[in-house]
Amino acid sequence: MQQFFTQLFTKANRWQLWFWLIVFMEALLGSVLGNGQTLAVAAIFRGVGLITKVIAAYLLAYYLIPKVLFKRRYISFIGLFILSGLLLTIVARFLNIHVAEALLFPEVPRESLGTILNQMSFTVNLYFGRVFNFAFWFAFIKIGIDHLRSQQQLTQLSREKAEAELNFLKAQIHPHFLFNTLNNLYTLCLEKSDEAPEVVEKLSDMLDYVLYQCSVPKVPIQKEIDLLNNYLGLEAMRYGHRLELSFEHEVDQAECLLAPLILLSPVENAFKHGASGATVSPKIKIDLLVAEGMLNFSVWNTKPSVAPTDERAYTAGIGLKNVRSQLALTYPNRHKLSIREDETTYQVDIFISL
Repeated sequence: MQQFFTQLFTKANRWQLWFWLIVFMEALLGSVLGNGQTLAVAAIFRGVGLITKVIAAYLLAYYLIPKVLFKRRYISFIGLFILSGLLLTIVARFLNIHVAEALLFPEVPRESLGTILNQMSFTVNLYFGRVFNFAFWFAFIKIGIDHLRSQQQLTQLSREKAEAELNFLKAQIHPHFLFNTLNNLYTLCLEKSDEAPEVVEKLSDMLDYVLYQCSVPKVPIQKEIDLLNNYLGLEAMRYGHRLELSFEHEVDQAECLLAPLILLSPVENAFKHGASGATVSPKIKIDLLVAEGMLNFSVWNTKPSVAPTDERAYTAGIGLKNVRSQLALTYPNRHKLSIREDETTYQVDIFISL
């Protein structure tokens, strides 16, 4: 019972207090203006009458409808509704006679409970409508509000689930990305290359972006372009002149926003499964176009004659599977991912409505 009243007076349920205040004021004004009663007399009669109205409404809204009717126990609902209706009409007439009239007209003789029971037809006809006239409205409003709250909670849970999944996908990218870039740096250090300091600087910028700046849902697309430029710069140092690489990008609005790290995986994939296993000069061509709110991103690469090993299960666990998941979570029904492959080439195209 204490929990029920605690729930009643929460901020979310204050509408119920306003509901009963309006019901009481409507009945009060009807008695004063329509029946010519004084304010004091009307307040006592309507206040006592409100007791059974409230009981009927809460019984209907909190028990009979959600726990009996919605459970498809139709016979039980009808039986309990009739029984509770009979009991509440008896209580309503008893309170009216032995409380309200006793306070206002103590000298007037009052019917006993036996008399009330013997006049059940009169009691039901007179008081049933009074008891339940607002109960169904109350139950309808409460069920509607509960449904809206439930939908809001489901939407919030779905949003939180999507954010958690997206964060998990980003976390999958980080170790693989770090491994690739550190491997590039290791190779240059073994060769005692003068390019090693530049690699460290690029790597620092990239890790700062991936680890710290990608926590927001959307980033300026220029940051993604800078990330790709840094990554491609590292890979170009690693492969040298034997790699034929091009990256063309055109953005009509620099302030355009994009979900972070979506473009990186296809590019990594092109190097991992295109350039790294090539015995002749590998080719990678990347095109990015953003115009009128549409993003077109294409990654094309040649394939080696012998597919490289995939010891870390990149294609199965991280690569394009990751991209598909990110697109589905971030741009539902607003994207298209297509893959074209033949014996010598591989191409990934991503279209996003921003």
